[in-house]
Amino acid sequence: MKKMTTKLLMLILLATAVSLPLTGSTALAQKLRTNSKILYHDGAVLAGTRSVYLIWYGCWDGCVPGSNRDTQMILIDFLTNLGGSPYGMINTTYPNAIGSTPSGTYVYAASVSDAYSRGPSLTESDVEGIVTQQFQTGGLPLDPAGIFVVLASSDVHATGFCSDTCKFHRNFEFIGTTVPYAFIGNPMRCPSACAAQFSKRCFA
Repeated sequence: MKKMTTKLLMLILLATAVSLPLTGSTALAQKLRTNSKILYHDGAVLAGTRSVYLIWYGCWDGCVPGSNRDTQMILIDFLTNLGGSPYGMINTTYPNAIGSTPSGTYVYAASVSDAYSRGPSLTESDVEGIVTQQFQTGGLPLDPAGIFVVLASSDVHATGFCSDTCKFHRNFEFIGTTVPYAFIGNPMRCPSACAAQFSKRCFA
């Protein structure tokens, strides 16, 4: 469980860097030779202090592997201490085309649970709907400085998850506000693909 949680932490750090998608995970995508550790794909850089909101989608009270309260507490603790830390400041070393960088300053703002409001199999529009629903019901505020991360339990599938990508992040407009969001699938669903560095198959 600890190894899978480490993978989730790494994906959250990437998701808080820019507002448009990175390509699929290196375990799944064709490997490219590059001198850069993070590839910039022309997305808008999220400057200034950012508030991170978590949406725990699916079942997070121990009913499926890798989706439990301990994992939740570890991820919340990570985000609470990420802003301004040496680890968080790594993102400031990756400028966009005009030299702007993420600030490296993040604040854990809040989290909510969503028990399968869109079912166990999600499309990209479903993920946007999960975030939008929180604004409509008052679960989370429509924060112009917010980053909204949907974390799926291991029984939840999303289009392309495990075959093309392990996470994605996009943005959409809602009532005149640009909403950056990310979907992070649970690596327990396909550890050989989405947590390859922790999978025994890597060493077979």
